[in-house]
Amino acid sequence: MQHTNKDYDFFISHASEDKESFVRPLAQELINIGFKVWYDEFTLKFGDSLFEEISNGISKSKFGLVIISQNFLKKEWTKKELNGLFSKEIFSKENVILPIWLNVSQEEIYKLSPILSDKVAVKIENNEINIVIEKILTLTKSEIVTFEDVKKNKFSKKLQFL
Repeated sequence: MQHTNKDYDFFISHASEDKESFVRPLAQELINIGFKVWYDEFTLKFGDSLFEEISNGISKSKFGLVIISQNFLKKEWTKKELNGLFSKEIFSKENVILPIWLNVSQEEIYKLSPILSDKVAVKIENNEINIVIEKILTLTKSEIVTFEDVKKNKFSKKLQFL
């Protein structure tokens, strides 16, 4: 199936085992705020080619949110997505990868990728979506809002990226 020309703010790379507890609520919250999110459950359609759609999702996203957990570290497919995001970063000469360490240590990240272990990451231990949202909101230029403001709908315009 042909992918639309729609651009995304975020491509979310994750292990499927982390969907229920962390990834799906994070993706939904980002969408509720007004971000365009490539998230497999919300983007893929019956009959789509996983390889083509994920490749398109990576190439058409401004950032890759990489949710690194114990589950992520065990998967081959997540490593392919990470490699795709590294390639995008090299070719674009911009910071693309936004790592989120979900109950993992820097040493565990280093075993997967020494380069990735050097990136500043959001480190969380208890599925603290609000911490991730607050870090993401600091990347916006239209206005700085807190997670509590977002929850209370205290901002007037859609957030725009730098």
